Amino acid sequence: MSSLTKRAAVESRTPAPRAAMLAALDIGASKITCFIGSTGQGTGPLRVAGVGTQPARGVRNGAIVDLEAATKAVKAAIAQAERMSGVTVSEVVVSVSGFGVRAEQAHGEIGFANTEIGPKERRRVVGSALEHVRLDGRSILHATPSFFVVDGQKVRDPRGMLGRRLGVAVTVVTAPTPQWRNIVLCVERATYTISGSVAAPYAAALGALAEDDLELGALVVDMGARSTTAALFHAGALIHVDAVPIGSDHVTHDIAHCLGTTAAAAERLKIVHGSAIASLNEDNLMIDAPRMGE
Repeated sequence: MSSLTKRAAVESRTPAPRAAMLAALDIGASKITCFIGSTGQGTGPLRVAGVGTQPARGVRNGAIVDLEAATKAVKAAIAQAERMSGVTVSEVVVSVSGFGVRAEQAHGEIGFANTEIGPKERRRVVGSALEHVRLDGRSILHATPSFFVVDGQKVRDPRGMLGRRLGVAVTVVTAPTPQWRNIVLCVERATYTISGSVAAPYAAALGALAEDDLELGALVVDMGARSTTAALFHAGALIHVDAVPIGSDHVTHDIAHCLGTTAAAAERLKIVHGSAIASLNEDNLMIDAPRMGE
């Protein structure tokens, strides 16, 4: 049974205890990156132990277009991270980006005797919410509870409380099934197993935001090479993710076209001189751009 089949057979999952070693794989439009993190003995903070990066050969807009080339790039990125960290991994958590990622809200409710609410009831109510999701050719990457409702009272975490009715609002993040299946096939052909998945904008937001930002609400915009994604948080929970098919490569191509220079020169101009904040003397600033053919 493939890892995709195993994951699809689980209605809902609770976070597993953190392992002492964790590998994360990000398949982007321009590069494929692997991070290997260590927590010591599984109790300390996660620290980066190894990093591997390869050009995203065989990938376009986050989708696999050349399976053999993408498999080689994935294998090389993970192997590079393994050499730096000095460990060998067999499982990776995959970050899925690209224009196809989207989110929707789902609601569920269950009834039970007036007893203490535990992890079992929490899984049941999340599973009931997922039953109402119409996938229509899409696969669930992850489902994040926004809030719970115990006997009409909205709560953050219902475990340990008493009640007769338990409801939940869940943010369900999905990706096109063909895109996801090809990612799974690519990773498995590289001889690794997918232990989990996460939408790239969600992962980027968790890495960039502080706890106060999550509580107060924030929108994190992440511009990739071929797409720009966003993650919206409110009251500490993920509310929405979205993506548009415009990224930093489009800016590079516009610079190259307007100035008549090469793509490499335009990329350097963008990185060195580009800014979203206007400066006081920018009208008098002169920048040299090599002409095409020079």
